[in-house]
Amino acid sequence: MRIIVGSDIAHYCCRIGAFDNRMAYVLGLRRLGHEVYVIAEVNPKRCHDSNYKPVRFEDWEGRRHFESLAKSYGVWPRCCLVYNRGDATYGMSLADAIKVAKSSDLLINISGKVITPEIFENVQCRVLIDLAPAKPRFITRSTASIRDLIGISIFLQLASISELRHVTFPHVA
Repeated sequence: MRIIVGSDIAHYCCRIGAFDNRMAYVLGLRRLGHEVYVIAEVNPKRCHDSNYKPVRFEDWEGRRHFESLAKSYGVWPRCCLVYNRGDATYGMSLADAIKVAKSSDLLINISGKVITPEIFENVQCRVLIDLAPAKPRFITRSTASIRDLIGISIFLQLASISELRHVTFPHVA
């Protein structure tokens, strides 16, 4: 299968543990034999220097750091960092990312961070994984309503520890 893993990976380039968490999906799927691409999106508010002064996307150090980490995981050049819903890209061009989306079997959209319509809408099967259920970004209605509203095929939400206290797991001998 051709799979796109989308996340806010660019935001976590400086927080290695969080970056590793997102890359685990990519590496696991690749080990299973799938052709995996990484798409991350960044908005202008995220493009700043170490003093939090805004910088142009072309000058943002996060681009080079993203590339360095992607290379260290062996996923470069199958990566696209999309700036401001397609105003610019780093890695694959927007045209190449759209071409990949059109031929992909699955989009795993971690935290719903792939939002560029030309990419999101061109993948037929979309899975949304909510890693922070304590922040009710997605669940305000039933899962069926969410699927209708944002065009996802499958919604997965991780349970918090407090939620798990009320779940009874069957004993398996």
